[in-house]
Amino acid sequence: MPDLDEIIMCQTAVYWAPSANGFDASGTPTHAAAGVDVICRWQENYREIIQPDGSIFQQSAIVRPATLVARGGFMVEGTIATVADVTDPHLSGAQEIISVNRTPDFDDELTLIKVSVGQWQRA
Repeated sequence: MPDLDEIIMCQTAVYWAPSANGFDASGTPTHAAAGVDVICRWQENYREIIQPDGSIFQQSAIVRPATLVARGGFMVEGTIATVADVTDPHLSGAQEIISVNRTPDFDDELTLIKVSVGQWQRA
């Protein structure tokens, strides 16, 4: 019988980790040199999230990756073989990871990860 992860996480996304520098001068997150494939469950989920400072985040998907990813990174549904440019998430249509939630089970043997991806509506 297959594992629960194999049943639920049947999709792949390309993930670009945030760089150690964090953000560039305009406030846009910078990324690592190359993307990597991550097994996940990708669910399209469109909504606008208004932050306390008035900025708006347009969420496009909720992703449940099998491995931990970091806020400020980028993700796009697909594989390294299908993205336009493995070194540039913007050319590949990747979107920013705005939140990462980790929920351990009661025995602390399994941690479920829930990620919100989308783009900022900048003025």
